[in-house]
Amino acid sequence: MQISVIREFVYLSDELNFSATARHFFVSQSVLSKHISSLEREMNIRLFVRDKHSVRLTPLGKLFARRMRKVLEDFDAAVHELEKAKEGINRVLKVGYLHGACRDFITQTCILFKDKHPDCALELYAMEIGEINDAVRRNYVDIGITAVFPTGENRNYHYHRIYRDSLNAVVPVEHRLAKETSVSIDALRKESLLLPSPVTMQEVASFVHHAFQGTGLLNSSLDEAHDVNMMIPSLIMTGGVALAMRHLSSYYGAKFHFLPIENVNLDFHIAALWKRSRDKDVIGDFVASIHKARQQNSAQ
Repeated sequence: MQISVIREFVYLSDELNFSATARHFFVSQSVLSKHISSLEREMNIRLFVRDKHSVRLTPLGKLFARRMRKVLEDFDAAVHELEKAKEGINRVLKVGYLHGACRDFITQTCILFKDKHPDCALELYAMEIGEINDAVRRNYVDIGITAVFPTGENRNYHYHRIYRDSLNAVVPVEHRLAKETSVSIDALRKESLLLPSPVTMQEVASFVHHAFQGTGLLNSSLDEAHDVNMMIPSLIMTGGVALAMRHLSSYYGAKFHFLPIENVNLDFHIAALWKRSRDKDVIGDFVASIHKARQQNSAQ
C-alpha cells in the first residue's frame, strides 16, 4: 500500500470527484481509477459506489477514510520531525495566511513569536481564502489567518478575531460614483457588477449571495472574477463596479475608491482559525504575537 495512493484515496473521499482528484495529483483519470481499484483489491473491500451521476463512499469506505486521514497526519508529522531534527529544530508551526489582510503585521508577528520559541520553525504559506480553509481542514497547515464570514463558522474549529473588515463597492477614480462617500443598492443596479466567482472564491461568493438576497441586485448585469488579485485592476478595462474587501484599499487606494454600500451588512472578520483537535501552546502564542504586533504598529 503506497502512501501516494492513500493520499489520492483520502482526497477523493473528500471531493467525491474523480476528475477533480486526478487534476489535483496531475494524473489521468484512468490512472487514478486503477490506483483506487488496486487499493480495493488489496483491502478486499469496496470503497466507493460509482455510477454515471455520482460517487459516494461505502460504509467501509467511510471507516477506512477516517483511519487513513489519521495515518497521513501521523506520517506527515513524522517526516517533518525528522527533517527538522536534522537541522536541530524539534518543532514546526505551519501557517497559511491571506497576504493582503496580514501584510501589515505578519513579519513582526514572526519576529515576536521566534523570540519566545527559538526552537520552533515557522513555515509560512501565502494563500487565497478557499486554499487556507482547505489546508487547515486537511492538516496541511496548523493555523490559518483568513476572512471568516458570519455564515461560515464551524464548531470543530477555534476562531480568534483579529480585526473587522467589510466588502465595499470599488470604482476607478474616474468613475461617476467615485465622488460619493457611499453607494446605494439603487445606484448599483445601474452598473455592471464584477462579483467573486462561486467556483474559485466560493466563501466570498456565498457571503455576497446571502447578503444581497431580496435586494434584486443579483438580477443586474453581472460578471465574475476568478482571481482577487485581478478583480480590481480589471475595472480599468470594464469601467464597472467590483465588490472587494476593504483591506485591499491599502494596495489600490490611489487609483480606486472603496465605497461602503448602504443598508446592507457586509461586515466580516479577519481571524485566525485552527482545528480544536490540533490545539497546542505554540498556536496560542502565535495568536498572542499577532495582537502584540498590531499594538506595536498602532503605537508607531
